[in-house]
Amino acid sequence: MAAAAPPPAGGPNNLHQLAPESLHAMWIEEQRAKSVVRLGIAQTNKRQGSATGFIVVNTAKRLVVMTCGHSFKEWAQGTEISVQFHDKTDGRAEAVWVNTKTEVALLLIGTSSIPDLSEYPAVEQLQPGP
Repeated sequence: MAAAAPPPAGGPNNLHQLAPESLHAMWIEEQRAKSVVRLGIAQTNKRQGSATGFIVVNTAKRLVVMTCGHSFKEWAQGTEISVQFHDKTDGRAEAVWVNTKTEVALLLIGTSSIPDLSEYPAVEQLQPGP
């Protein structure tokens, strides 16, 4: 079994109460912050939902972002999703696969939204620990 992930800097003092999976996710976010995106999702009730996701593939021509499927339960299907990158660059994504039962959604960002995608790395397979 892999060692527990180190706690993120500046976090709350009660991290020992979190499940190891949560600590691992926080560690990935801290170590790979350039791979984290903020999402704005138009909802059917005319509100704007929000979520975060991780870039899981970067082919230099397109990015694939993975996020939680529950963020799309009230999604106004077919509407574009706004994306904000770590450097505050804004872009647009389209949902290419949403499964609210398994809690996974995949989004696609092409070069028409952001001309140079090379600045945004994909999350690598990480093993927590020293």
